[in-house]
Amino acid sequence: MEPFSEGLAAVTRFSGSSFPAAYIDKSGNTVIEFAKGVSEAGQFSEGLAAVRMYGSVSSGKLGYIDRSGTLVIPYQFAVGGAFHEGLAAVAFDGQCFVEARDGSPRSAPPSVPAATSCGGVPSFITQRCAEGFIDRTGKVAFLFESVRDFSEGLAAVERGGRWGFIGPDGRFLIEPRFEAAQSFSEGVAAVKHEGKWGYVDRSGSWLLSPQFASADDFSDDLALTDKGYIDKSGKLIAVVKDGTAFVQGLAHVGLRAGEFGYINHLGKIVFRYRPRIAKASMLPYSTP
Repeated sequence: MEPFSEGLAAVTRFSGSSFPAAYIDKSGNTVIEFAKGVSEAGQFSEGLAAVRMYGSVSSGKLGYIDRSGTLVIPYQFAVGGAFHEGLAAVAFDGQCFVEARDGSPRSAPPSVPAATSCGGVPSFITQRCAEGFIDRTGKVAFLFESVRDFSEGLAAVERGGRWGFIGPDGRFLIEPRFEAAQSFSEGVAAVKHEGKWGYVDRSGSWLLSPQFASADDFSDDLALTDKGYIDKSGKLIAVVKDGTAFVQGLAHVGLRAGEFGYINHLGKIVFRYRPRIAKASMLPYSTP
């Protein structure tokens, strides 16, 4: 189940050998339910949601529906994000590979059979899938080497092997000069320069100079780095290796082996617990 967005949440229901996606409202009523073949349903944003249809090869193509469940942008993309500023970041299908945004292995788009039953890209596929932004009609607005979703009016994009930030009109507001970049959150973005991560503001000026081996987005005025949680002055608040973003003043963290807990903004453990069986889904994510 996905979080609620614009009053609806995507859920998956087991039905025989298929897993059709549906949307429910906050009363639990089914508002949109799909016929067999739709495998994924994303969050609604600006009245549209990305959904994926199973294909004969790979994982199936992605398109967009409106709140009535009508397909308004046909299934045609390998990857698609949520709409922000009237634009959605997508990777196009074709005889190419999809470059993962989170550091995970490359993947095959719908039109390319996976290399093995476990996935992977065939050796003869050497070209990277094109990426860019589409508008609400599905028309291509801008093309770049790689893109991230718009956030706070800016989107991180790659051009010429360097990352910068554009506005909704496609013009660069922060010129591409970074080795990697994350999306803006709370007015700042994590960027990589000369092998280290730091944070810049909306003008592209350094808020925190490059000094981290890894850096996550700020949330509730704190961000997780390889050194631990820091505030926007760079002050170290809590030495934690693995943890989640702060939500409503708390972050889930890994403590000692097999032990987990929640910490507050002061870095103090609010409570801790030790499950009988620690499953992978219980682990806080590790920064790349």
